[in-house]
Amino acid sequence: MREGTPSRTAYRVAMRRAAHQILDITFDYMRPPHRLPWMRRIGFHLLARRLAAAGEPWTTWFESDTLDRQVRAMGFSELENLDGSALDRRYCGGREKRLGGVSAGCVMTAWNAASAPK
Repeated sequence: MREGTPSRTAYRVAMRRAAHQILDITFDYMRPPHRLPWMRRIGFHLLARRLAAAGEPWTTWFESDTLDRQVRAMGFSELENLDGSALDRRYCGGREKRLGGVSAGCVMTAWNAASAPK
């Protein structure tokens, strides 16, 4: 996704506002589909096409390390960034193979020092 697209701009505005008005935020995001194995990438694009036809297009994804830097630059001091494998270990007891394997989905929690978990 190009830097100046409306979705990317909306993301930046929302994150900057959150960094200055609230103490923490949790959100999910997609890694670029080219990071997926070939067969998963086909499935991703088929699902994305169905969602777009239903009015919910996937238009924005992020590289995890780039997103980490951007979120810190917006004022958040601490991050927890969980990819599909980490989410599987935490919430599904490590059953990744039975649940479908590699995922493009990630969840990030960002907080300011004042609200950091102890």
